[in-house]
Amino acid sequence: PKGNTANGNNIAHARAVDDFIANAQSRGMLILGREVTFTTPFGVRRMDVVIQNPQTRITGGVEIKSTLGAFIHFDHGARQQFAADRWINFVGGTATGKHSGLHIDNTIKILWNSSRP
Repeated sequence: PKGNTANGNNIAHARAVDDFIANAQSRGMLILGREVTFTTPFGVRRMDVVIQNPQTRITGGVEIKSTLGAFIHFDHGARQQFAADRWINFVGGTATGKHSGLHIDNTIKILWNSSRP
């Protein structure tokens, strides 16, 4: 609906995540989880997708931004995500909650525009 930017952004984000996952799987990557939570000294960090390269076994968390504005945004929440990501990139991270015990080696934030309608 017109004027419901948050809902439109959520739909665009969900499409971007789904499209990224389909693209990664088509290239042989393994998807180990969606909306995976990690606890860091900088607060809780939720990754959109956890992906693994089956040849190298390197596992990473992927934060997907579906718009340039979201990608370059640097408010308090974005700074917290940045700090948590740097921590995980330095020491790794182990998931809590539903995906408890899942370990990632690193994180990355990407801008992904869905090719799906």
